[in-house]
Amino acid sequence: MRPQNVGIHGIEIYFPKTYISQQELEQFDKVSEGKYTIGLGQQNMAFVEPYEDVNSLALTVVQNTLEKYNISPTQIGRLEVGTETLLDKSKSTKTVLMQLFSSYGNHDIEGVTTINACYGGTAALFNTLAWVESSAYDGKKYGLVVCVDIAVYKKGPARPTGGAGAICILIGPNAPIQVEEIRSTFIDHVYDFYKPDAFSEFPTVDGHLSIKTYLNAIDNNYKKMNEKLKERLNKKFSLNDFQYVCFHAPFAKMVQKAFSRLYFNDVLSQNNPQINITEEERNTLLKKNMTVMKFKNQLISLLQMIGIKKQNQVFFLENNQEIFILDHFMRDFAHFQVMKISKFKKEKEFQCFLMDQVQLLHFSCLILNLTTQKCKINWI
Repeated sequence: MRPQNVGIHGIEIYFPKTYISQQELEQFDKVSEGKYTIGLGQQNMAFVEPYEDVNSLALTVVQNTLEKYNISPTQIGRLEVGTETLLDKSKSTKTVLMQLFSSYGNHDIEGVTTINACYGGTAALFNTLAWVESSAYDGKKYGLVVCVDIAVYKKGPARPTGGAGAICILIGPNAPIQVEEIRSTFIDHVYDFYKPDAFSEFPTVDGHLSIKTYLNAIDNNYKKMNEKLKERLNKKFSLNDFQYVCFHAPFAKMVQKAFSRLYFNDVLSQNNPQINITEEERNTLLKKNMTVMKFKNQLISLLQMIGIKKQNQVFFLENNQEIFILDHFMRDFAHFQVMKISKFKKEKEFQCFLMDQVQLLHFSCLILNLTTQKCKINWI
């Protein structure tokens, strides 16, 4: 019988004890205050001490996983590592981890080290899930997926996005967190991040291209996921189907950008009678916002798309209240203050609050639902 409910039984995370404050790094690099902490959303950056390396990080997180979930080394049938941090061009980190199992007489463990920049860990996860679901699985053992890296950059704008850490994921049948069978993948040939020099630990990075590639992958995966769900389950994909969304995090602010992008795709794809655009118009709008990267413009695009006229920087909707949105930009990232004025009382009632970038996307969807009423939005 094919294993059922294959997925995640446990997750363990390990970070080195040593780290540097990104605020102090701003001062050391003599850059403007907030460039790393606000612009990139980074607070601290982990680094390894001289006695640690990628192999020791992996050994620690695997040992902690076995102890935490009371798993005997003899119960492991597959171990795959995803990393791009190489200490040897032939001998893999997986073979180093075998020290934890060989002393128990367990050498019958499939898997190798998978190398593909930041995607290696994801590939290792998919490979291990496939092993549990395959005819090679004996129905008794677990699989381990290890994602581990030490990211180091040369001096420059990419350095504060470095770090170090390891994750171990325990995979098996009848799991409390089941991994769905339907998934979408987008892979392309892009030189946004690569390591052509085998003698250097520093990668070659094109930051702007990397962000563009990331968002392009979100657009394509969202579209492909919709197609697969419609074809196989006759179901439409929506973010309302999810309680949480996990993202690859090259830096913290990228996750906010990614979620807003996913939300933007979701708004454009839903059966909203106010939004009547062709597939070509949708793709043009997505491409336009790929380069704009300001959330104000995403909201403006939504408002214009549903036929709201813009006069002297004022958007008019139909509602019995006025909503003024005042925004200012701190470097390239917007912080919004929203002032809501109620007209139902003799004295005007003011409600002021700050909105971050993700909340603004929620607010934009709220605006779409207010189009049958009357309100006014001012951009100042």
